[in-house]
This record gives sequence, C-alpha cells and structure tokens, in this order.
Amino acid sequence: DYWRPGLVADNSFDIITAANVFAHVDDVKTFLDVAKAAIKDTGIVILEFPYCRAMIEHVEFDTIYHEHQSYFLVHPIYRLLERVGLKVDDIILSHIHGGSIRFILKKNLKDHCEKLYDMIHAEGGAGLLKTETYLNYGTKVDKNKNDLLNLLTTIKNPIVGYGASAKGNTFLNYANLEYKYVVDDNPMKWGYLTPGMNIPITDPKDLAKETENIYVVLTACNFAKEIKQKVRSIRGHDRDKFILYVPDVHLE
Repeated sequence: DYWRPGLVADNSFDIITAANVFAHVDDVKTFLDVAKAAIKDTGIVILEFPYCRAMIEHVEFDTIYHEHQSYFLVHPIYRLLERVGLKVDDIILSHIHGGSIRFILKKNLKDHCEKLYDMIHAEGGAGLLKTETYLNYGTKVDKNKNDLLNLLTTIKNPIVGYGASAKGNTFLNYANLEYKYVVDDNPMKWGYLTPGMNIPITDPKDLAKETENIYVVLTACNFAKEIKQKVRSIRGHDRDKFILYVPDVHLE
C-alpha cells in the first residue's frame, strides 16, 4: 500500500517530489491519486524519470531492466493525468540518465500547459505511437550487440569494463560478454562478482597496474565524459581507447 487512512492527512504538503521513482511503481494511478490528495490546493507534484523518447531514439536499451515497471512518453502520461485530475503546469527536459523528463503537476489548473500538447504532437510525428517503431528498435539493439562482439574479437589488448551498474549488467548478460574485470567507483561492490557473468569487480585504481594500453567498455554510457576523465587521470596518459555501444558501437 502506498497510503493508508490516517498515515498522511489530506492537503498536508506544499510539494511532493518523486525523482526516478515513478518508473518503479506498479500502480501508477493509485500513486498519483494519493499524491493529489496529500498536497494542498496550491501544492505541486514533481515527477522525473527517463524519457521513453530518448530511450528509443538513442537506442538506450540498457535502461530496460527489472526495476523499471514503465517507460513513459508524454502521451500516456497525459491520458493518465486526465483520469486522476491533475494538470501539467510545465515540462522540463534534462540530459541525466541519457535523457530525462520532469513534470510539474497541479490540481487546480483549468488546462495543461501548451508544451504538453506540442510534445504529444511531436511524439506522434516521430512515429512513437506506432508498433513498427519498436520492432525497428529491437533490430537496432541486436545490431549494437553484434557490432560490439565483432569489434571485441579484433582487440588483442586487455579489455575491461567501467561501471558495475544495472545498465552495465543488463548489457553484459544480454551480449554474454566477458571482460578481464569491471571497475566501479562504489567500494561496496569491490571484491564481488557481476551477477550472471561473474566478472570480478574492483577498484578503478587497479587500472594503473595495466602495463599495456587498454580498451575500456563504458557500461555506464550516460556518464561517459566523467569516466573518461577519471581513467585518464588514473592512467596518466590518454592512449587508451573507450568503447561505447549507445547509440551505436564506436571507439573514442
């Protein structure tokens, strides 16, 4: 249960925020019903989650994993909000997590903001309401996997992964990849194995021990810039290569 009588009084809150929460919820209507009841008449609800349009257009298939119950476009959010009785006051796009969307919701507006209708129209024009688009998406995902596997067979230098993240493990298991090891910034993961592929997880500082130039597969492509800077700092040079597989397979 998201809410029980007496746990939260109606009209209690000025603001309710749910950043990277909504996509994990299995009963989204009840979630919004309770949020609406819990805010004051002048209150707002803020939802933020990865934007399905970015996921499709950038081939960010590694964000599809067990924790996420839904992948939202603006159009289905609009239909859901019409059922709940909340209105969109503003929509904000950001680059976090490969492309996220933030909705500012209120319950006493007469209509949604014009931006919502513009984005719904744009989604339709981009083919995002057609089954064919998602079938083509699956074909692109398969191509990325095969392109990476073909690339890895040509590399003789050590290959390591950077990021023992949910995204990274989704791709590791989908492509059945095997690296020398995976490094991660979180020390709580060091000494363990990646789920499924059982690849050792270690401290990024261990990259300094490699005497040859290495190839680093960025299993958290959404933080590529930061990871490349850190690897170059640890290694003390910029001769290593970075492999990215979103939106396509390429070397940097």
